[in-house]
Amino acid sequence: MPPDPTRIVTISSGPDPTATIPESTAPHENAWYNRDFSGYRVSEQPLFQKRPIRMVCVGAGAAGLQIAYKAERLLEQVELQIYEKNGDIGGTWLENRYPGYT
Repeated sequence: MPPDPTRIVTISSGPDPTATIPESTAPHENAWYNRDFSGYRVSEQPLFQKRPIRMVCVGAGAAGLQIAYKAERLLEQVELQIYEKNGDIGGTWLENRYPGYT
């Protein structure tokens, strides 16, 4: 049965190309944003603005390898670092032996 059209909500969101972003050193109208947080300052940036990120994954098992696969193919400006305690990838499948498999 097709969905009831009265129950469908359509949402459109994205950056406003006409919005102006104040300089990072410009004082904010809310004094809380003007504080110094141990050398860091909260600055305003457009929503959905692409920026480089560093991603760390702990473990090179099935989930870690899937993250690496997806990050390489679907993400931009991402530096991925995977940490693994064993000498090779595989996680549980590397550490354990199962009946019938050598």
